[in-house]
Amino acid sequence: MKKLRRYTFYFLLSLALLLGGAIAGVWLGQDRIIALFVQEVNHYLRTPVQVGKMEVSLLDQFPRVSITLHEVRVSGSLAQDTVPLARARRLYCAFDAWDLWRGHYRIRAVTLTDGRVYVGHDAQGRPNYDVIRYDTTSAPSDKPLAFGLENVHLERIHTTYDDQLRQQRYTVRVEDMQAELDVNDMLVDVTAQGNTYVEALQLGSDAYFRDKALRVTTRLRVDRAARLVTIQPSELQVGRAAYGVAGRVSYQQATDLDVQLDGRNTDVQSVLALLPPRISNRLSAYRSRGDVYFGGTVRGTLAGKDNPRLDFKFGCRDASFYHPEYKQAVEHVFLTGTFSNGTSRSARTSELDLRDVRGTLQGRPFNGSLRYSDFQDPRVVLNLNADLDVARVLQFYPVAAVRGGSGTAQLKVSFAGNMREFKANPGTATVQSTGELTLRGVQLRLREFTQPFTGLNGVFLLRRNDVAVNNFTGRVGASDFQMNGVFKNGFGWLLLPRQQLLVEAAVRSRQLNFDQLLSLRSSGGTATSAASAKNGYGFRFPPNLALDVNMQAQRTRFRRFRGEICAVLSGFRIRC
Repeated sequence: MKKLRRYTFYFLLSLALLLGGAIAGVWLGQDRIIALFVQEVNHYLRTPVQVGKMEVSLLDQFPRVSITLHEVRVSGSLAQDTVPLARARRLYCAFDAWDLWRGHYRIRAVTLTDGRVYVGHDAQGRPNYDVIRYDTTSAPSDKPLAFGLENVHLERIHTTYDDQLRQQRYTVRVEDMQAELDVNDMLVDVTAQGNTYVEALQLGSDAYFRDKALRVTTRLRVDRAARLVTIQPSELQVGRAAYGVAGRVSYQQATDLDVQLDGRNTDVQSVLALLPPRISNRLSAYRSRGDVYFGGTVRGTLAGKDNPRLDFKFGCRDASFYHPEYKQAVEHVFLTGTFSNGTSRSARTSELDLRDVRGTLQGRPFNGSLRYSDFQDPRVVLNLNADLDVARVLQFYPVAAVRGGSGTAQLKVSFAGNMREFKANPGTATVQSTGELTLRGVQLRLREFTQPFTGLNGVFLLRRNDVAVNNFTGRVGASDFQMNGVFKNGFGWLLLPRQQLLVEAAVRSRQLNFDQLLSLRSSGGTATSAASAKNGYGFRFPPNLALDVNMQAQRTRFRRFRGEICAVLSGFRIRC
């Protein structure tokens, strides 16, 4: 027992002496270590580094000895830079305690906390990060202090990439990232994993991948001599979805990319996450089940005004899409889609193509296709066939102006043309549009009208920009109507704001109840209203609506008035 106590005492004494010696060695040699560190940093960097305070410690990165830098600021390589390339509250550079005895210090690990990194190109395409001085003339063993990094740890680092020439800005916050490095001369193998948060990937006026938590697992090989990064199969995880990444990035002169991406366990949310809010906001509440896939390649030069070639494929197989609030689902959906930025790698040659789209909504089938080309001067080719239950459609995709509806509709439509020409002048645009809409027993309750529209039946035929109306019948409250005619510019009026609509029609009615019709509009409406003023009652129509109507009514009712109407109405206002 006494021997055990004696051995324990000697062991603790030796440990204390060893630790005390190390602390003394660090304290006595810290000025030399700091001087060597500053000398080596200046050897590797072209730009000045400002440090608030620098100290050597055994405790910050125990069991390793660390050089701790407080309030670090690294300037960028551009003369006009006002924002530093990097700044951090603390930077720990650790080396093994054994190096204390040898007198040759190797920085083995770096920990950076609470910092900001700003990387970018100015309006002329010049980078602000050209700060590294590459020197291979002297071997690391010749230097009393050198970098032999094995581990890099990042915590709470806010990173921004700003390319003023291409109008691109990427903002990412690294929450906790751990990397292991294997350095073999000019080859560096990196294995990294950690959590990041993507605030936005801004391309022009659109922000992609906004506010997404991202987990990164990657393996890289950096060939410093060839200035080549090889991305071995790596993974970016967003929720359940994972995107495989592999390829090569060369940075000899301009950045040259050859990268493949492959989505796994993706759903509609993970695909919508890639899109800007102006596209995804209206669809963001929808969810999906089934096989949704995504993948593609990025190849080419990223420099100046040059962009790489983008080719992506996406789609779904026997998937379903649903809104959790409305509990309606589009089921058995099949879709094949492609996107490419084309031969010139620009918006001008970009094309989105959706093919073989088919599915069912409450057992009623639909199918179609869409091609959207030339994102600067868009041309659209659309084909759609659908057998619709009006109530189910409004539950799956609510329309603000409609409170509810029922009945069935069959829709067939084809459109091909230049969208800019169509928006500028729908009547003269060189578009090809045909279609047919058949209503059967449709009822609509509109938010701004007090009376429902019931028993709507009829056929609407689209020919270019006009809509022919064939035997359109229905009721508005106690009034009924039967209409045949043409809606001139009906297609443009339906799709575009402030378009003129000319109605040329013959209308017949068995009964018109003006007590209801003159109060048809609710209190918030403006198009048709009743007024009890000195000018009497009146129909008031929007200024972009013109009428050329032959009307016959067998019976009319307005307070005590009973009668028959036979009138020709053209650009009119009725007064009673």
